[in-house]
Amino acid sequence: QEPKSGVLGIGRSDARIRARVKPISREKPGELADFIAAAADQYGFDAGRLYALGFSNGANIAASVLLSRPASLAGGVLIRAMVPFEPEPLPGLTGRAVLLSQGRADPLIPAPEAERLAGLFRRAGAEVELAWQAASHGLVQGDVDVAQRWLKTIGYRVTYVRNITDIDDK
Repeated sequence: QEPKSGVLGIGRSDARIRARVKPISREKPGELADFIAAAADQYGFDAGRLYALGFSNGANIAASVLLSRPASLAGGVLIRAMVPFEPEPLPGLTGRAVLLSQGRADPLIPAPEAERLAGLFRRAGAEVELAWQAASHGLVQGDVDVAQRWLKTIGYRVTYVRNITDIDDK
């Protein structure tokens, strides 16, 4: 059976489709949106069914794309994301789904900042789940577990998930 959607990894990790692109600033999320559109044309997939998966700055980039070019993604798994900017007016994110996985002890993204991002997405109409980890800013197994569960709830058939980082964030 054909998968419901695809996942685009944003960050240093491997992804199914690899591409070398120059770093994208928060001011230019359109560059990634343009890349997604071009890849969708070239590889024949519906970009509107694509979910981004990003950690830290990768999550911020995915959030930027959702807030500036919402038609480029169906949503995302954003791990340790912060508000990249506040668009005016808010985009229409109805029908988009976002998982935010944040660290309770994160010195870079305090709880109010994470809650502000969740609120921003909700006000724009997205379906948002905010999950808290007993962690700092690093990726932990709880992030992997909540992402796997969430992806299943939105219709993915998840067959294998592994945290391959060498960081043990306690």
